[in-house]
Amino acid sequence: MPSRPHEVVCPATESPRRGPRSAAGGDARRAILDAARQAFTTVGYTHTSMRGVARRAGVDAALVAYYFGTKERLFLASMEFPLNPREVIEETLDEPLETLGLALTRAALSAWTDASTPAVRNVVEAILGSADPWALLREYWMPVMVGALAERLECPHAEAEYRAALVVSQFAGLLITRVAAEIQPLTVADIDRLAEDVGGTIQRYLTGPLAGGS
Repeated sequence: MPSRPHEVVCPATESPRRGPRSAAGGDARRAILDAARQAFTTVGYTHTSMRGVARRAGVDAALVAYYFGTKERLFLASMEFPLNPREVIEETLDEPLETLGLALTRAALSAWTDASTPAVRNVVEAILGSADPWALLREYWMPVMVGALAERLECPHAEAEYRAALVVSQFAGLLITRVAAEIQPLTVADIDRLAEDVGGTIQRYLTGPLAGGS
């Protein structure tokens, strides 16, 4: 009787490793971003939690931390910020205090390049279209910017916060008029010229005399 050929058993082939996905089989990351954007623009920054976003997205809360790490990073990603405002500030804080105004202004203008203009405009429109846009600005933008700058100033805390808030107000106006609304001639103005012209005002807010007596 002829011997039967040995049966060859192929080992199971491992399927390619996939990233975490939502329970519905969709893209978990996209679901999280959509849920986060809805949450931030509906209930604001303070009242949005990563666990709450996970519930909205229908995913495990661990996935939110897996993809984004912190609520701040989740906020920036969901609102499609082209840059991190905190990082722009922190990169300049080692500058001498007497030249910090120019350094901050140049860093901000350099970050708001032509390539980022559509994204910046979309962010501004998303914030203004939220249920309470001013709360969203107060709860994230202002504390991040004001807090980082206030810590760098060599003056009492209340005065440092006031000066930092003046700086943020100037940058907010410049961002909206130059990048979002594209108001001429600010839109086409050379960065070096704007940095020199606006930087002097920023420096006075940081360290110079103020009319209110600070």
